[in-house]
Amino acid sequence: MTKFAANQANGAKSFSATSTKVPRIGELLVAANIIKPGVLNESLQIAKTSRTLIGRTLISLGQLDEHKLQVALDIQTLIRERTVNTQSGIQALSLACNSRISANDALQKLGLHVQEETNTHKNSFAQLIIDSGLVTAQVLASAEQQSIENNLPLGRCLVVNRYTTQNRLESLLSAQSLIRENQITQEQALKALKLSIVNREPIEHFLIQFGVQQLGESDKRVLDLLSLAGFISPTGKLTALEIGLTEERACFDILTETEMVGRDVIDKALTLQVQILAGNLTLKYAAKLLKKSHTEGLDLQTFLAQMAGKGKYVNQIEQIIDLLLDIGILAEQNITASNEIATATGRNLGDVLLEQNDINTAHLDSAWQAQRMIDDKMISFEYACKALRKLVGTDKEYQTNTQEELQQITQPALSAFAPETWLTRITKKLFNK
Repeated sequence: MTKFAANQANGAKSFSATSTKVPRIGELLVAANIIKPGVLNESLQIAKTSRTLIGRTLISLGQLDEHKLQVALDIQTLIRERTVNTQSGIQALSLACNSRISANDALQKLGLHVQEETNTHKNSFAQLIIDSGLVTAQVLASAEQQSIENNLPLGRCLVVNRYTTQNRLESLLSAQSLIRENQITQEQALKALKLSIVNREPIEHFLIQFGVQQLGESDKRVLDLLSLAGFISPTGKLTALEIGLTEERACFDILTETEMVGRDVIDKALTLQVQILAGNLTLKYAAKLLKKSHTEGLDLQTFLAQMAGKGKYVNQIEQIIDLLLDIGILAEQNITASNEIATATGRNLGDVLLEQNDINTAHLDSAWQAQRMIDDKMISFEYACKALRKLVGTDKEYQTNTQEELQQITQPALSAFAPETWLTRITKKLFNK
């Protein structure tokens, strides 16, 4: 890519010269007088219904050709990389489209200085693909060309051509997202990615080895929630994430354009993510609430307020019953009996379960923390169950081991360590066996 050291210039009035927002393709085309605002609005509706990108929609409607779309994409890239400012980019776009020349030539005609870019993989996602060893430089170059020709995300082209799998692409995108959000370093990402590729497991499974115990707020977590609730497909989730990362746009804007997810649904998902991060909801339960709010009109704010009144352990036990059953803290007959009492008395199931069963709340805390790590994909459900059974003493095979070894595993749980600390120690010990 040619790099331009752009001069500040007076230009289109649609954007502020100091704005840091990267304009969308449609906004650029309107600002450069290539299409009219009414045409863009109509095309956006069609793109939303047909689940196609706006550039492809404009071409299919005869409002744009391949040359103009490519110039707009090139200009948007230069604006995103802060190589040109928005006003200069709009001027160059107008000149390039009207004169049928390239974006580079248009910028030169406007008197902007040209400086050759020496880094052939400036795109950090493409560089991450190479550094991880997922594909060769030759394969990447072929996929990049196909991505440009078909206006498809690079990762999607790699999957379509079977250069990689969708699961590996998700690990790559997760790594890039976590790097951008400063949750992990580049070095941690590469080490975890290589382990992920070799072992065919999500990258999050290996982050625990590098001291990462829990993941924070991210767009990907909201996308996972929307996908689990059935609002977007797995492919749509990865497409929105990749475009958002490479174009430095909010992935939710992309979803509204291509996946028919209304802003109201996204706002509800963001509300639920806050509750997940606060430790009040599991991902699975949040997805259930999101779906019910859409299909049954559940008032989320009212429901969340009612949950807060139940108390911590009542909420926890109701959301992780499957995990508690699997590790032996609860049995099927406990659930059946408590359900009957709850139905007859109008009480909460969790409240009855806590009253009718001798449940160690420290074990409940550990199970809850394990579920949060499952939601973050840092450990699998099976792996968590294995660790928790040893912790609570329900693993018969483990109980045959020495008392000394039992103490080595369980002692941290009985001390003042935080739940995430001692659960992490357990998983590390199991991993090293």
